[in-house]
Amino acid sequence: MIVERYLTALEETSHLIAGAPESKLPCDQSLIKDAIKYMLVNTSKFDEQYMRLQEAYSKLGLFISDQDAEIVALAEEAVVTMDPLNEGIRYLAKHGVIQQKIQSDMFKLTEELNEFIAGQTDSQEQ
Repeated sequence: MIVERYLTALEETSHLIAGAPESKLPCDQSLIKDAIKYMLVNTSKFDEQYMRLQEAYSKLGLFISDQDAEIVALAEEAVVTMDPLNEGIRYLAKHGVIQQKIQSDMFKLTEELNEFIAGQTDSQEQ
């Protein structure tokens, strides 16, 4: 149920280009991670769902604090409108920092998941 609700949150926030507010998550990220790992252990690696779960795990990095999500939204609006008087212009530098953090977090999550999967493979081979 946790994973289903998280996947729904991913769908509902897919229109957000540069980060989604954490308040859209159904529960704490650590619970979502544990739920995805549980499902991965119980899903065939050849099942399409297995790849979808891996992708969803990494996409947890897209969820940022609500305050940062607001900054990102304002900066994105300023870029779209190209209005130099738009208040979002002052957040462009912060937007870049947030984007780097999102990329870094997604990379870390991918590495974390790869280690988990490798550990599962090792334990199955023994």
